[in-house]
Amino acid sequence: MKEDLQQLWENFLDTSSLEEQELFVQFMEGLKRKKKGINDSFISSFLQIEQKLGDHELEITFPISPFTLNALGIVHGGITATALDTVMGTYAFHLIPEDKAAVTSEMHVHFLAMGVGETITVKATCLHKGNTRLVMEGKAYRDDGTLMGHATATFHIIPRP
Repeated sequence: MKEDLQQLWENFLDTSSLEEQELFVQFMEGLKRKKKGINDSFISSFLQIEQKLGDHELEITFPISPFTLNALGIVHGGITATALDTVMGTYAFHLIPEDKAAVTSEMHVHFLAMGVGETITVKATCLHKGNTRLVMEGKAYRDDGTLMGHATATFHIIPRP
């Protein structure tokens, strides 16, 4: 395995563009964040998500980078949807007992504006908390304050595996 990695690395260094090298650095920084426990999932680590828990909401922020862009040079809709699901799901975990987990069972996303700028901030609130499910709302904002995505989701509360 190490020999294969060494060969891949040498080939990468010989043939990669500056943008590809920057993406590699972001990938490696993501692995480091995951290993240090800064983020609890690889996707959150690779997106370099920072979070801030408020009294009635959770806010996450991540930088726009080549990793987050689609072929048009704007934030990929799948990244926006993932960020919305991540913030709502993470906030759901803060609202339930530690022996329970919350899993997304349904999510509706509306893309309202192009994802451009330097950072994306995504906020989650709880619309309804029951014994078996939560209904959450998420909003994604560009760094100029423009609402770029809105989502609602239902999360089922299950025993933690």
